[in-house]
Amino acid sequence: MSEDQSTSQAYRYAGYAVACYDQKLSISDISITQHQDRSETQKASLEFTNYFPKLDPTIEMSRNVMEKTVISLFSSLESEKKFRKSDDLNFKRSEYKKLRQFVAPFTRSDRELTAYLNLLAIRAQDFIKDVLVWQQIKDLAYEIIKRKEISGRDARHIIRDSFSRSFEKWKKRQQSKQKSVS
Repeated sequence: MSEDQSTSQAYRYAGYAVACYDQKLSISDISITQHQDRSETQKASLEFTNYFPKLDPTIEMSRNVMEKTVISLFSSLESEKKFRKSDDLNFKRSEYKKLRQFVAPFTRSDRELTAYLNLLAIRAQDFIKDVLVWQQIKDLAYEIIKRKEISGRDARHIIRDSFSRSFEKWKKRQQSKQKSVS
């Protein structure tokens, strides 16, 4: 895997992890190491499938959990788009089909399904545009690139620490603005 691919993948994972953290979903371990025994297609497919919660067909998933999961998935793509400064990225056809199948039980028509997915995509786009969120993504992506593998627990700590640092900087700027006005 090239350095550019690793960095792109790190931003995608970071976007997903930060969205999961925000949505109070669990964060899995993150790895950008190349597995020699898998083709790129198999690897990408396995990684995308791992994003979905393990569903028990006897238990009905709540709309709330579904929305949080889908927003997190869209956030992964949106963070990679923002990093690359490109709108050309989209889910692969097979990934988008899985996403549609995941959301379909909550809709009554194909038209409603498309509109619902568009709404959740917009929520993810707005989430990624937030300055504090983007800083968390950059900080986590940096650590993923540096370490190659990060546990879900470490990812949560990095995200929380990044938010605290960014919030403190913001507070100091607000205080200095108030002093300059007075």
